[in-house]
Amino acid sequence: MHCGGGVSSPELIKAVHEKLNCIFLNGYGGTEGMSLLTRPHYGLERVCSSVGVPTCPYDSYKIVDENGNELPPNTPGELIVKGPGIFTGYYKMPQENEKVFDENGYFRTGDQAMINDLGDFVLTGRLKEMINRGGESISAAEIENLMISHPEIIAVAVVPMPDAEMGEKACAYVQRQPGAEISFKTIISFLKDQGASVLQLPERVEFVDTMPYTKAEKIDKRALIEDIKKKINMDDDLKLKGR
Repeated sequence: MHCGGGVSSPELIKAVHEKLNCIFLNGYGGTEGMSLLTRPHYGLERVCSSVGVPTCPYDSYKIVDENGNELPPNTPGELIVKGPGIFTGYYKMPQENEKVFDENGYFRTGDQAMINDLGDFVLTGRLKEMINRGGESISAAEIENLMISHPEIIAVAVVPMPDAEMGEKACAYVQRQPGAEISFKTIISFLKDQGASVLQLPERVEFVDTMPYTKAEKIDKRALIEDIKKKINMDDDLKLKGR
């Protein structure tokens, strides 16, 4: 089984492996042409912890810092790609192309990743989905991976919410199993038991019956960001009326 449309949690990979008794190929890709994939001979833990190596041997993949400098192994940065498998630009959008291609023709994916000691690529987050809490960059994906391992959580999405003092804080949208009674306190306690740092504890949890999805069947985080903005504005209005 191959999955690359979105991040596959270790729990999902292990469940597929156990229940369907098949090889799971964990991947990463995009319509712009980048494509990474684990290999059939990988062990289960290696599949759970990475998205493998490039599928096209002629493509060049690099991990760079904000200044475009290539980073050493095990150091997170932006994944950039170039080669015959990568597209040459968006149709009739020269201004956008200037933003997404660097001076050497590498496409800036906007995804944060690193290369581990085995040479595999590990996704660590989405740069555009990083939460900037008081100058600290927090990966929404890392929080989601910890939370989704809770047996009473079906789906989770962590998004930034505006905050007057810190700039942004973390809000987790959670879809619970039917009949589950988990609360904000039990989730925080669970995260601490999982070894989460203080930075990985969301300040707010919103429980939903179902998650909003895009046409590509991915959780629509834009819709969730707009939803939490509205909720915060409503909270502020109620505080003002209560004075």
